[in-house]
Amino acid sequence: MEHEQELFRKTTENSIKENIEAALEGKGGNDSYGFNYIVKYRSQIKDKISEMKNRSKELEEVILKRINRYAPLDIYDNNYTIHIYGGGCDYGFSQRSGECYINLALLADKIEFLEDIMVHEYYHSRRREGEIPPYDFSKESYLKTLMYHIMEEGVATLVQFEYEKKHNGFAFLSKERFEKRLEYFKNLNNCIRECGINNNYSKELVLEYFQDSIPNYVVGYWIGQVLFKEEGKHGLELWNRNCDYIGSFKRYINIIRQYKSVSGLSKEVEDYILNL
Repeated sequence: MEHEQELFRKTTENSIKENIEAALEGKGGNDSYGFNYIVKYRSQIKDKISEMKNRSKELEEVILKRINRYAPLDIYDNNYTIHIYGGGCDYGFSQRSGECYINLALLADKIEFLEDIMVHEYYHSRRREGEIPPYDFSKESYLKTLMYHIMEEGVATLVQFEYEKKHNGFAFLSKERFEKRLEYFKNLNNCIRECGINNNYSKELVLEYFQDSIPNYVVGYWIGQVLFKEEGKHGLELWNRNCDYIGSFKRYINIIRQYKSVSGLSKEVEDYILNL
C-alpha cells in the first residue's frame, strides 16, 4: 500500500479484496492486480518458490556477481531480504535499502526472466548518499524528478539486461521499445525546451512525457550504456553512490560530443543542461 500510494494509484484494501474474491470465483477478467495469474499459474508459482528456497545461496551469488559489474558492493547491506508477493502492475519494487519485492504472479509465465528482475530491484535497494527526491512535477522541480527517475530506472535496466542488450522476448521492455529510443529522447527534448528554455512550463506536458514509465527506462538505459562503455563501473559512480543526476547527464553529453555522436537531444537542450 505504501508503494501504491507513493505512485498516486487508487489502490485500497477493498479494491484488493474485491479483485482477490473475483479471481478465486473465476471472474477475474477485469482484474487489474494480476490475481487471476496467481490462480492460473499457482502450481508453477509454488514450484518456483520451493526452487528459490533450495537455490537461495546460488541465487545470492548470481545477483551479487551481476551487481558488482556495474556498482560497488560496499553500498549494499550485508543482510538482504527478497520478498515474494503477488498482485499489482509492477514486476517488482524496492522501498528501502536491504530489501526488495518481486511480483512472482506477473512472472509466472515468464519465469526465465526472474533473475533479471531480481537484479533490477536489488540495484534499487542500495544505500545512496545523494538526495532521493519525491515525485514533484512543479515548475521548480519537474526536471529534477525527470532526471532522477531516468537515471535510476535506466541504470537498473542496464544491470537487468546487461550491456549486451539481453532484452529479446521481454514484453515490458522489448526490442521494439528499445528501438524507439530516439522518439523517447525527442519527447524529453521537447519537454525540456518548452518548460525550461522557452519558460513555457506546462504540468500537462511534463506528465504527458512521464505518464508512461517506459521512456525513462529506455532513455536512462542508453545513457547508462554510454557511461559504462566509456569508463566501466567507474563511469556510473556519479549515479550509483551520489545520485548526481545533473552530473550524470553532463557526463553523457560530453562523451557524446567527444565522439561526435548523437545524444538524442538538440544542441540547445544539451547546452541548457550543461549550464545547470
